[in-house]
Amino acid sequence: MLGAAPGIGLNLRLETIDHFLDWGEEPRNISALQVIADNWLSMGPQHEKLEQIRKIWPISFHCVGMNLGGTDPLNLDYFKSIKELSQRFEPSKISDHLCMQAHQGIHFHDLLPIPFSKKSLANVCSRIQKAQDILEQQILIENISYYFDWNKSEIPELDFISEVLKKTGCGLLLDLQNLWVNQINLDHGMADFLNKISWDKVQEVHIAGGEVQDSVLVDTHGSFPSKDLLGALKPWKNRLQQLPFFYERDKNPPVFESFLVEHQQLSEWLWQ
Repeated sequence: MLGAAPGIGLNLRLETIDHFLDWGEEPRNISALQVIADNWLSMGPQHEKLEQIRKIWPISFHCVGMNLGGTDPLNLDYFKSIKELSQRFEPSKISDHLCMQAHQGIHFHDLLPIPFSKKSLANVCSRIQKAQDILEQQILIENISYYFDWNKSEIPELDFISEVLKKTGCGLLLDLQNLWVNQINLDHGMADFLNKISWDKVQEVHIAGGEVQDSVLVDTHGSFPSKDLLGALKPWKNRLQQLPFFYERDKNPPVFESFLVEHQQLSEWLWQ
């Protein structure tokens, strides 16, 4: 297993895998590749390409189906499939979001927020512990963007996340764009979050760009990170330089060479 090193990695999409393989065995300055594990649950010829990819770059599995904040029983078939994939491809980390993704058997396309309450905390911790038991390894949880505050919330988000990390032993995937979205839309303080966070619990970092829709900043992964976000992150760059860092670009993807230019721009920002 190759471990993801500090530096900026990229998300691997099915339409870009051949571009990466065209480089041969040269990793360039890309530290690692993120794989959305849910896109690989059906066996096919792309799995052989992923075998080649993982020999060149460390890979990290990012999931969108664990439903860690939901109340439906955990989907054991789903976890079995993720475990089988991880045994084959040996990702450095496996992660998912601190959210609800399904309810009463209905799966949503969005990552839905959960109330930060004592009841929700107990539910989430139980589900994460079960997930880790099934997968036989630690997972990472990602803070999400959300567009309203639950009336039932009684615990500050950072305190809620800190308790989850403490009670379950899971790690944190810190998404900077999501913090920024919540600050712009809901006036949640990103600086306060980053000042108080236990950085020793952070094992991966994500950054992306959003888009304004009807006067709301939406986390679409559809643009380069804003200058305002990058400027606001300056006080924590020394911390961020020490962590595996992934640039996510899914919507409005540029041509591959332009994608690499954006990666280089982010790398220069991180290390300047």
